[in-house]
Amino acid sequence: LNLSQNVIGPVSAACLFEYLISPTCPLERLILKSADVDDFECENFVKAISENRSLIELDLSSNLIGKAENLNTVMPELTTGAEALASLLRLPECKIKTLNLDWNMIRLDGGIDLAKSIAD
Repeated sequence: LNLSQNVIGPVSAACLFEYLISPTCPLERLILKSADVDDFECENFVKAISENRSLIELDLSSNLIGKAENLNTVMPELTTGAEALASLLRLPECKIKTLNLDWNMIRLDGGIDLAKSIAD
C-alpha cells in the first residue's frame, strides 16, 4: 500500500490504524513517504504494527519523525517516533525486515535507541 505524498491526518491515521490491527490484514508493504508523519502519529502506527503479523516492509522516509525530540528535555515521559520504532524492533514477534527512515529528523536519544535496537 503506497500512501506517499498524502497528508496522513487524524481521520486517515485512525482508519489505517484499524486496518493494520485487523487480524485479516494481508498487507506486507506500507509506504508512507512524505506523508507528514510526525512523532505522535508514528507512535500510534507502531502500536498498530506491533499487532500486525504480515507487514515486513515499512517506508517512513521524508517525514517529521524526530521533530519532537527536543521536547524530551521538558517532557521526559514523551515517546518519540524513533523510540517507539526501536521498541517495536525489539519485539520478538516483529516481522519488519526493511525499515526506511531516511530524511527524517531523528537525532539525540531517538537515534541512539534505534541503533541499539538494530544491534540487539
